[in-house]
Amino acid sequence: MTETLEDKCWAGMRQGDEGKPWIITSFLTEQEAATQVEEMDSRGHKQAYWKTLVGSEEYTKAREEGCFQ
Repeated sequence: MTETLEDKCWAGMRQGDEGKPWIITSFLTEQEAATQVEEMDSRGHKQAYWKTLVGSEEYTKAREEGCFQ
């Protein structure tokens, strides 16, 4: 299956030490985002990691606050 732009509408997020959500990657497929979150969790990082849709409220807020890597 060929991926389209509509398929790549997911982002990987993490909770920063100060409690704000940070964008760690954008424009992934849902599976790519899930894999990245699982990899970060498996490394034993203390922050929480999750996937979200690009354009979601938490994604938009993080972008507006400059919380992206």
